Amino acid sequence: MTQLKHPNIVLTMGVTVKEADEFDPQMLCIVTEFTSRGSLYDVLHDTTVKLDFARIMAFAIDAATGLLFLHRHPP
Repeated sequence: MTQLKHPNIVLTMGVTVKEADEFDPQMLCIVTEFTSRGSLYDVLHDTTVKLDFARIMAFAIDAATGLLFLHRHPP
């Protein structure tokens, strides 16, 4: 994922594994680029953000474009 660069995909900077101890199980941590408004889910569910239909459709097209890029990329 760190090699994938696309405007509609959040950039993955790296991955780390926190070792398990007696209190916490092993934990996978993914480090991504900073998004000032949080996730798309956060924006869509924030009642203070007013989104018109055109903007919501633009979000949908951007998400579909990002997914198309991922599906076309060889594993």
